[in-house]
Amino acid sequence: MFLGACLESALVAQAIAPRTFRATAGEFRTATLGDGVPSMAAITSTRTTPALEFPIRIETTSAPEPSGLKLVIPPATPAGEYTINVAGDDENGRPVSATLQVSVDAVTVPPAATGRIPVVLLNGFQLVCTNKASTVAASADFFGQLASLLQLDGAPVVFFNNCSYPDISIEQLGGQLGTYIAALQYTDGTPVTQVDLVAHSMGGLIARAYLAGKAQSSGAFSPPANHRVRKTHLSYSRVAKHLNARFG
Repeated sequence: MFLGACLESALVAQAIAPRTFRATAGEFRTATLGDGVPSMAAITSTRTTPALEFPIRIETTSAPEPSGLKLVIPPATPAGEYTINVAGDDENGRPVSATLQVSVDAVTVPPAATGRIPVVLLNGFQLVCTNKASTVAASADFFGQLASLLQLDGAPVVFFNNCSYPDISIEQLGGQLGTYIAALQYTDGTPVTQVDLVAHSMGGLIARAYLAGKAQSSGAFSPPANHRVRKTHLSYSRVAKHLNARFG
């Protein structure tokens, strides 16, 4: 009987052993009980190691998603290995905790056969952020078919979703955009040296804050020496109208 209990405990421990979550910067992953994560009704604290200016965000899931934790990885998160310690309360108010291992890959784009440089889409202000992923597929929630039309036109496309971040300033988002652009690389490992920006609404303010090097303190500016931006399109409607007319 004792042996049976030990075997049962070992099997349960094996079933819920924490695993490493792998994702590209800007994606999200969901950790459930099968991943070694206890059920949490509320999160009380998180700690990311090594420390990040804007850490990987941990949120509780809601129906219809399975019970667990959602890991939202901001798009400018540097590639690397991270450990996240999460503490919270279960449905009965009892304290629970989990340790998550996350492997983050850099954002890459395929080189365009036509020589077109990549396009970075920047969304505007969202009263409620229902989609926090910075993926091309997620951009459809904000830009419709614009990414697909640009790709048909031969341009690689990526998406910088400001919803991936907590409630931070335009200047901070501009800084994160700069970090994101500087880290972009092609799938062959060579760096992306130039991009075009297509910004909608507040996305234009984020682009301007980055290009001007605007700090949070009033009147402080430090423009980047090499911003890598060729053109900035601040009117999404005009770009969409042109591409829709071209491709029907």
